[in-house]
Amino acid sequence: MIAPKLPTVLAGLLTVGLLCVNAARAVEAKKGDAKSEPAATVVALTPTMSIQLLPGYTHEKKKGTDSVVGEIVKKDGPTISYDIGFYGPKTLEDELWHKEQTLLGKKVKIVFSKQKELLVVVGVGEKVYASFYTKVKSEEDVAEVLLSVLSCTQEKK
Repeated sequence: MIAPKLPTVLAGLLTVGLLCVNAARAVEAKKGDAKSEPAATVVALTPTMSIQLLPGYTHEKKKGTDSVVGEIVKKDGPTISYDIGFYGPKTLEDELWHKEQTLLGKKVKIVFSKQKELLVVVGVGEKVYASFYTKVKSEEDVAEVLLSVLSCTQEKK
């Protein structure tokens, strides 16, 4: 059963996620070193925002009306939909709980619903949000979603 243990699991995963983001930055810094591992797949979601894909995931851009939308997909895994803009989802129906914190200078809100939907909202500007959402089947899905979303970086223009 996922729900009772999820807040504790998420707290640990957030810590691991932050460590992974810092490790990813260290790997990027070593890119020129011939002995370093190959760089991870990084895809641009917008001209200034990118995300690091976990192994087995692909990125599919979709056509949005008033925002940037797409999906991060893994065969036999979660499909993480995203909506970047003013009108992106910021909450879920039948919310069980939510947690908010500023991580690496970004406001992050994580919401979990009774239907096992996970929403992660990252503030990327004044009144602009990147919302990532999916239905999770396991704690592993939760970990993969958080590791993916927390790798999101925003370049300042």
